[in-house]
Amino acid sequence: MNIWVNGFKAEPTPQGTYKAVVSIKKGDKVEAVGVEDWIYWYRDPDHFTLKDGAICFNAVDGHYSFEMNTEYKFVTVRRVKEDGSPATYKDEGAITFMGWGVAHPVMTNQFGWENGAMVTLAEVEDGVYQFSGKAVEETNGTTLGGAWRYDYLSFKFFGQAGWGAEQASDLNLTDEAKKYIKQSGGTNIEMADGVTLEKGATYVMTVTDCTPLDGDNKFNCTIDFRKL
Repeated sequence: MNIWVNGFKAEPTPQGTYKAVVSIKKGDKVEAVGVEDWIYWYRDPDHFTLKDGAICFNAVDGHYSFEMNTEYKFVTVRRVKEDGSPATYKDEGAITFMGWGVAHPVMTNQFGWENGAMVTLAEVEDGVYQFSGKAVEETNGTTLGGAWRYDYLSFKFFGQAGWGAEQASDLNLTDEAKKYIKQSGGTNIEMADGVTLEKGATYVMTVTDCTPLDGDNKFNCTIDFRKL
């Protein structure tokens, strides 16, 4: 199978997907040659928008890997360097998202930790990051866009694909975010006490006010979390 994304060839991976490293700008149309029914594939609403019948890229200009799953018809986008290696917070401003209770494209694909998905947040504007999707049960493997486990969250932000630079222990949460999440023990971000998300509802997390890495290799930011 030959797949090209905006003129960049996708190569087969050991996982049975096809991966292309693409140089792309915000607002560019995204064309996938060699993919059937591309318009009907699942594409996360943070990296992609649909405008006048065309699929357009929604994140900031840069290099990205497009990992095409032709069996289940979804695409995973990650921020990378020009050579395809993982982007970092220090160099490209990339934030890697890991943990449990968060997933793509369905909840049975939770991100996890050491050997997890290593998904990067979509930087939708300079310094503004976004991750959104539906709240579902942990066993839900059919709802595309099931991104948040409705009854449990434990995640963290990192400055690379794996351990190393990470979020500070005193993140700022907006008043709206505090209705749903808390920072537990100065480490992971978890569900606020006594709270569950509404199953089937869409929630969006926005990350802003990101600081440079400090002497301890940590960065601060402000998190907003709300139901749409």
